Amino acid sequence: MAFTFSEMISGALRKMGTLRISTTTSSGSASGAVDNTLTAITADDDYQLAPWFCMSSVAASGANTGILTGEFAEVSSYSAGTGTFTFAAGSFSSKVENGTAYAVGTPEFRLNLLKELANDALRSLGDLDNVDTTSIVSSVGQTEYSFAVAMKRSAPLRVDVQNDTTSSGDVNDWVTIHDWEYEPAAAGSAGALIIPDHLASGRDLRIWYVAPHGRVTAYSGTIDERVHPDLAVLALVEKLYEFRNSLNRGSLAFDVQRWNDAKVQVQEAIAKYPIWKSQRRPKLLICDDPYESSGLNIPAP
Repeated sequence: MAFTFSEMISGALRKMGTLRISTTTSSGSASGAVDNTLTAITADDDYQLAPWFCMSSVAASGANTGILTGEFAEVSSYSAGTGTFTFAAGSFSSKVENGTAYAVGTPEFRLNLLKELANDALRSLGDLDNVDTTSIVSSVGQTEYSFAVAMKRSAPLRVDVQNDTTSSGDVNDWVTIHDWEYEPAAAGSAGALIIPDHLASGRDLRIWYVAPHGRVTAYSGTIDERVHPDLAVLALVEKLYEFRNSLNRGSLAFDVQRWNDAKVQVQEAIAKYPIWKSQRRPKLLICDDPYESSGLNIPAP
């Protein structure tokens, strides 16, 4: 199953020890949830502005489907007398049913801040390899092609040309091009890919390029599968402690220690769950040395 944005954020708060997990005790609404087990241990507005997560949904009968697992929202107000969380209208897709497992954080980290720090964490793990097969199509006599802004982070890792156009796309028979050049451009402007003019017309080019992890905002947004869930969670934990430590100007020894621990854990996770990277293909084609040009290990004599 896909690892979602909601799971990444709630997992990080759980590791920090700032997440309370419980179950609703009666039916609420699309803008309210009720847990009367909290009445004796909380005060009004204890959870105002705190992030709230549906950990496990409960299906309902009739037209109502019940809130979906992973949905999150920010608590607008909290009443300790009834254990009622109130959310802005439209926060959830449906009614919060009785028996819904939920988690609630603290107002220290508001939901929009958590989203931004989570995206910071994903970007901090480095660029990911991507492949584009639709942006550039060869044309007879043309040597310069527009290189999309999103693909400009560095020169392409590899450029291939489609050799088989008889199928619907299942069999392209890609052939690597070696004599291409990359021409950068000003920020926000498309670059250029210079390729030989002997290519047949109407052939797709397959561009291997690097780019940061795409921005995620929806609760159901998928974290790229190349990023192990533990690595994503630990990267966000490190960002949360960094933020808290900076906010407090390093005055809390506990946070300083936990931030140092988090940085070590992230590095350990990077070593344990390395993100797959493709090898950059050499631009010099050595015909008599298949190992050198392919990147294969050279066998012992």
